Amino acid sequence: MIKGPRRELKRITKPEAREIMELQQIDCDRNLNAGHVSKLQRRMNEGAFRGCDVGIVKLNGATYRANSQHTMTAFLGSNLKTLPVTMEFFSCDNKHELSEIYRMYDPIWASRSTTQCMNVEAGSIGVRWSPKLIRSFSSGVTMHVFGIRRAPDIEDRAKAFYEHRAAGDFIASLLCPEGKEIAEYGFMLRGPVVAAMIETWYINKGFAEIFWTKVRDGAYLPKHDPALKLRDFLRGASLRSRIQNGDSCSEHEMLAKCIVAWNAARKDTTTALRYYASKPIPKAI
Repeated sequence: MIKGPRRELKRITKPEAREIMELQQIDCDRNLNAGHVSKLQRRMNEGAFRGCDVGIVKLNGATYRANSQHTMTAFLGSNLKTLPVTMEFFSCDNKHELSEIYRMYDPIWASRSTTQCMNVEAGSIGVRWSPKLIRSFSSGVTMHVFGIRRAPDIEDRAKAFYEHRAAGDFIASLLCPEGKEIAEYGFMLRGPVVAAMIETWYINKGFAEIFWTKVRDGAYLPKHDPALKLRDFLRGASLRSRIQNGDSCSEHEMLAKCIVAWNAARKDTTTALRYYASKPIPKAI
């Protein structure tokens, strides 16, 4: 259980800032951004910096810094002698809770991206997938849980990531063996495909492994095989963003065709992978 924060207002000195920087860094935290440090330093030197929160977390005898690496670095190189801060002290029981505390700190001038937060969430639960798989799984599991049209907040995304991690391990075993990205499997590392893989894996794990391996490899398949038809479509399709138009494929179309192909394989029949934009995505069987 997360306990805290206990708050303490103070002005820290540069030796104290160095001590904060020397605390344990949270696994998979974002790298230091020199441009952001420069902006903060300029604000400080111009007298336009009003201070910050500094999150300190105790876990299993270790002390972690939840945020402030950019602010402390900027302060150490600034003209200021002291910096006003609110020290916030937490304790927690596991790294999943540590990841939750990390997400509490999101400054409006340099928001942490979904990818950065999901990297920390993945690290907190011991996931060692490739960065591209983490991004794709975050997108796919969001579609699986909330649908294509809803954009949930970061807390809901992190919860979905955590709760469906086992499905992610299945996808990792097929597409990123031993944590390595394989270029020729990249056509499957896209949100709608991952969403379909998650949904079908929950329906029938054994059949899902067979079907998606066929889609991945395309080896020795007759030309009418639904897996081969889906593979050919995915390899030739470019996925557009929600604001693009043109010949590229929408998330809705890609997910729908994945499910159409799966359903045909389950029925042991063929399919033309027809798509109707006005119809809802079919339910996997």
